[in-house]
Amino acid sequence: MLRFLMEQQGLASADLSAALGSEVIVTETLTDDRERSIAPVKTLSTLFKVDPSVLI
Repeated sequence: MLRFLMEQQGLASADLSAALGSEVIVTETLTDDRERSIAPVKTLSTLFKVDPSVLI
């Protein structure tokens, strides 16, 4: 879902790293290597204007 939202908004992973504070967090999130914690989910849900449950 995250990749779809990024595509719809025309965003790259570098754009998300500014919001999340680290390219590593973005990469891990996109590859599902990292369990999504509350803070990044809230940040991304605000950025994409979606309910946080969509990103879990």
